[in-house]
Amino acid sequence: MLSEAQACCLLQGSEAHDQLLGQVFGYAAIIRSGLHIDQPTAVTCAEGLTHIANKKSFLRELAANVLLELTGVILTSHAVIVAECTKCISS
Repeated sequence: MLSEAQACCLLQGSEAHDQLLGQVFGYAAIIRSGLHIDQPTAVTCAEGLTHIANKKSFLRELAANVLLELTGVILTSHAVIVAECTKCISS
């Protein structure tokens, strides 16, 4: 994914805008899919969203919102794991 983000530097104008916007939506789709997001995937998404936010100011707010969603998903998944471990220890 990051190589695709770096490839957008070759595009100009609306093509670069469309590609970066599509990448943000792609990251959002991964995060909202409901599937477990492992650490390498979460890091890749966070790096990609940060890259996009730093590259184009008009996408900064959108990328930040998706990054916050990623943070929520990670915190929720950790809370579930801790709850399951607590149940195992209590039993």
